[in-house]
Amino acid sequence: MPTWRKKSPRQPARLLLRQRKQRLRQGHPPEGHLRQLCHKERRSPARPPKPRRRRVRRLPALRRLLQQLNNHHRYLLLPHQLLRHDDSDFLSHQYLVPALEHKLSACVPSGLATRCIKNSGENLALGAQTICLCSFHTSAEAGLLRETMKATGIPLKDPAVSAAAGDMEQLERAYIDASTRVPVLLFYTSAIAWLIVGTVLAMVVSFGLHWPDLFGGISFLTWGRLRPAHMNIMVYGWASMAGMGTAVWLMARLCRTTLRFPLLLAAGGAFWNLGVLIGVGAILLGDSTGFQWLEFPRYVAVILFVAYTLMASWAVLMFRHRRGDQIYITQWFLLGAFLWFPWLYAAGQLMLFVVPLQGVLQSAVTWWYANNLLFLWFGAIALGAAYYMIPKVIGRPVYSYHLAIIGFWTYALFSSWTGMTRMVDGPFPAWMITASIAATILTMIPVATIGLNHHLTMQGYFPLMRYSPTLRFTVFGAMSYTVFSVIGVLISLRSVASYVNFTQVSIGYSHLGLYAFFTMTIFGSMYYIVPRLVGREWRYGSLIKLHFWSAAYGIGLMTLMLLAGGFLQGANMENPSLPFSESIETVMPYLRGRSIAGILLTLSNFIFAYHFGLMLLGLGRTSTVPTFLNPVEAETSGGH
Repeated sequence: MPTWRKKSPRQPARLLLRQRKQRLRQGHPPEGHLRQLCHKERRSPARPPKPRRRRVRRLPALRRLLQQLNNHHRYLLLPHQLLRHDDSDFLSHQYLVPALEHKLSACVPSGLATRCIKNSGENLALGAQTICLCSFHTSAEAGLLRETMKATGIPLKDPAVSAAAGDMEQLERAYIDASTRVPVLLFYTSAIAWLIVGTVLAMVVSFGLHWPDLFGGISFLTWGRLRPAHMNIMVYGWASMAGMGTAVWLMARLCRTTLRFPLLLAAGGAFWNLGVLIGVGAILLGDSTGFQWLEFPRYVAVILFVAYTLMASWAVLMFRHRRGDQIYITQWFLLGAFLWFPWLYAAGQLMLFVVPLQGVLQSAVTWWYANNLLFLWFGAIALGAAYYMIPKVIGRPVYSYHLAIIGFWTYALFSSWTGMTRMVDGPFPAWMITASIAATILTMIPVATIGLNHHLTMQGYFPLMRYSPTLRFTVFGAMSYTVFSVIGVLISLRSVASYVNFTQVSIGYSHLGLYAFFTMTIFGSMYYIVPRLVGREWRYGSLIKLHFWSAAYGIGLMTLMLLAGGFLQGANMENPSLPFSESIETVMPYLRGRSIAGILLTLSNFIFAYHFGLMLLGLGRTSTVPTFLNPVEAETSGGH
């Protein structure tokens, strides 16, 4: 709006009229309505102030970004192909083409990409025209490329953001993904390699329960060595590596900052894998400590500490240098996991090996460490990933941030007290076990708040699980967390614990938390993250469906067999008239059922490893839409 200043009253109105008539005689155009209004009110417009020039941050050269993204590819990644219109699982994809002229000859004018690279140093205000849309000169050209890049027929709404803001966010996300590409893919590759090794050992361990003579003549393949080797591979090789890769990528995305010195992070991952390899070899050779989930020798703990310092320190530094003041709930869980793990591992090492406790206190420390590792390390990463993936895929915010905060703090408070429930009826002070049972019951508060928050966030969007691999795996993992917690409360009660202690129930409970909850959630996260790192979509939707159903049926059957067999085993052991050997015989059918479930899990893990290998070798799809589990039906749009 123009500003007006009062004219001096000493200048008469007839003088203003005379000046106006003189201007008309000289051929000047007549003044407008606003000038006549000024004349009537004895006012004249003042010169409007000059608009202040806004300072715009300069972008680094896009050429450097393209070099980082294409170091290990023989394809050319173009700027407009690098950026995503929407970051949801349904409306987002990365575009890779073999050559610049071959792909864009149909819809992009000649020399356009070269001009875009030269303009990469321009500011963000011009980014919507020069970088993200490749500086199209006509709206027809821009509309043509938008139509070629748009996934049609997808049952989701477009994001309600402006073009300029959306393009800046896309460029920012692409630069962040480029910085995390090498370490995250290294973590995922090593994790899947350990998953395959651990799966093979798990099959040997499972068949050894009802086939005792299997490899009986080979010392390093006996059940007493294969079982701890298998568990440590799954805990420190697969779960920790996959969780670390997911946590680093999520932290970089949510902090909106690039990962500095990613090679140091990759070096930390290499040291971690070296420590796991040495530890597993030591266990197979008989150099084991005998404490559950802490079987690695003391010299391996030093290697793991150095590796973890190199990996976790950069994740914490990203949180320290984050952009923006708001902290999302996923960042709370991930930051807590990064700080809780060194405390847990250091406390376990100190109290068991450096300044060892004596007597039954060693068992207390062992179960305290194992339970807290499952909750405060793996559980925190899985819940943080679920809080990110579910709202991101369906394109809506989390239902209640207040419920999320309540769930986080109650989870952190009560979960760390639940380890002593495994020691019911043991030689321990009654207050320790009672406090642990009470804390286990109180964990229903975070279970209720987190489960309710996830359900209300997903309300109305459950049909999208038919299409999205990420959503299907993540929701399955989130539901498994509720089942896992409810079963934990049930077996912690004194009347139930007296039956199930030292039975197959404890093993089934651990599998339910480590595989059904954590691993399935991480699978969903990897289905979301890997295409953004390699620039390809997953090759076969049928393999993803086969992976999901074999994993779901496998872990469901295994949990059912172990829980049912464990309760029966506990009831038989409580019967004084029944010999111990007969109580073991009654469990044999359930152990054979466990082996059948293990075959399904082995199939699912090998399918995922094969599919991931195709992505890593650049053999994924270059389609304009992501890989769906089922064909998208036009009539399923329904406002979603």
